[in-house]
Amino acid sequence: MKEILLISSRILGAGQEKQWIIPQGDVEPWQTPLEAAENEAWEEAGVKGKFQNNPITFFTYSNHRMKYKVFCYSLEVMEETIDWPEKNERSRIWINISEIESKIKNQKLRTVFETFRTFMEKNERKFQNNYI
Repeated sequence: MKEILLISSRILGAGQEKQWIIPQGDVEPWQTPLEAAENEAWEEAGVKGKFQNNPITFFTYSNHRMKYKVFCYSLEVMEETIDWPEKNERSRIWINISEIESKIKNQKLRTVFETFRTFMEKNERKFQNNYI
């Protein structure tokens, strides 16, 4: 199976620890969700590539009395740079999808990767590189 890319969260306050996550962010009024995903992959992980047009899954969460819905797109990584906008704030790591249980603490994100694994198995012939 191909490898996937995780990024570290930012440390937001004393006593918090970084966690391994996926790039995510708000969709600005002038962007489509796919354009926002492309922008976040570049800013947070320093990668560019070929996105699938439709999200493979989504999850919801609440934070500070706000509810968010996160659509998850598959990106076939074609370019990985050594410098990117949030390089000083985040780390990145390539892992085999079978290692998710040991890296991801958030159950909703684990479920995203289970859906992604199924998606990859069904579409294996279409993909040649690594993913985010």
